[in-house]
Amino acid sequence: MSAEMENKTETINLLAVGQFPPDWDYLHARLQRLGLSLNEAQWVTDSKSALPFLRSEPWDCLLFSIQDVFDTLELEALQTYLKAVREMGLSIPVILFAAEMNDSLAEICQKWNCQFQEADFIKRSTGIGWVIFREIQANRTREDLRLAQSELQVRRERSREEASLILSQQHRLLNEIVSASSGKSNDAVSSLASTRVFDETAKQKYDQILKQVVISGLSGSQQMLQSLLNELEFRGVEPRDLLSLHLQTLEKLLAGAGEKSSRHILQRADQLLVEVMVSLAETYRQYAA
Repeated sequence: MSAEMENKTETINLLAVGQFPPDWDYLHARLQRLGLSLNEAQWVTDSKSALPFLRSEPWDCLLFSIQDVFDTLELEALQTYLKAVREMGLSIPVILFAAEMNDSLAEICQKWNCQFQEADFIKRSTGIGWVIFREIQANRTREDLRLAQSELQVRRERSREEASLILSQQHRLLNEIVSASSGKSNDAVSSLASTRVFDETAKQKYDQILKQVVISGLSGSQQMLQSLLNELEFRGVEPRDLLSLHLQTLEKLLAGAGEKSSRHILQRADQLLVEVMVSLAETYRQYAA
C-alpha cells in the first residue's frame, strides 16, 4: 500500500524568500498528505538572492514572506522582485505570506498575479500546504490548457494551409480545363455549350447542397441532393462552369468554417463534386444520344 502511495506522489521544487525559513519538515509532511513531495527546497533571505536561483533551477512555486505590510521599502523591493520574475517569462505561482492584507498588498497581488495567504512561515499553519497544492495544480491546469490551445492553433493553421493548397490545385485544374477547351469543339458538348453564369438562386441551392453533404454525407443527403440537382438546369452547363461554382461555394464555406475541420469539409466537398460531375456527364450522354 505504501509503495502504491509512493508511486502516486509528485515531486515539486519550492523557493522561499523571507527573513526566516519555513518549517520545511512540517511543510513536507502537510504536502505529502496531498500527494506532493519536496524534491528541492531552497530558502534565501532577500529577493536579490533569489534571482540567481530563478535563472538556474526550475521551480513549481515561489513563497514570499512579508514581515510588515506597511513597510514601504519592503513592498517596493517586493514589487521589483515580482517584476523581474514576470519579465523572465516565469508563469509559476507566487504566494505572498503575511499577517494581514492591506490595500497596497492587494494591488501588488492583482498587478503581478500573486496569491495571498494569511499565515507565517515560522508558525505551523495547516493551510500553507493546501494553498501551495492548490496553486501548483491550478497553474499546471492553466499550462495544460495553454498547450492544448497552442496545439489546436497549429492544427488549424496546418488545416488552413492544406485547404489553401487543395483549392489552388483545383483552381489550376479549372484553368487547364478552360485552356484545353479554348478553340476546340466537340459536337456532343458544343451543342450544349454556353457561357452560362449561375444566378443567385442557383448559387444558394448549391450552397445548401454542400452544407448538407458536409453535415450528413452523401448517403445522408441523397434525397435532398437529388431534389436540388433536379432543380439545377444542367442543360448548357460546361464542366468549367460547375467547377467554378463549386470552388466559389467551397471557399465561402471554408472561410466561415470556425472550428470545423477543413480536411473534413474538403473530403465531403470532393464527394459532392464527383457526384455532380457524374450527373453532368450523364446529361451530356443523354443529349449526345
